[in-house]
Amino acid sequence: MESRVGGIETEAVMLGLPVSLTLPEVVGCELTGSSNPFVTSIDVVLGITKHLRQVGVAGKFVEFFGSGVSQLSIVDRTTIANMCPEYGAILSFFPVDNVTLKHLEHTGKKIKDH
Repeated sequence: MESRVGGIETEAVMLGLPVSLTLPEVVGCELTGSSNPFVTSIDVVLGITKHLRQVGVAGKFVEFFGSGVSQLSIVDRTTIANMCPEYGAILSFFPVDNVTLKHLEHTGKKIKDH
């Protein structure tokens, strides 16, 4: 089931009325270990995609976590996240870690400390 906000819902919110939305389930996908040096990035991406299709994540959010995440490059993470339509998830995301922060720094993005 997909939730959309249309004109009626928008008008209700503007008038201070409550609006109910169904939020998708979040499914965790733990990545552990590292891949064999002879395995290509696309093999890893397609393997994860195949697995997520088999377990059925259609219409859900997928959160990747675990020690294996740090073994993935930014390119691999982006490719896996962009494969959502292939495994049916609404979206997928990775935690912010040192790899992410280095990428942001390298691309000139400023990170604010709170």
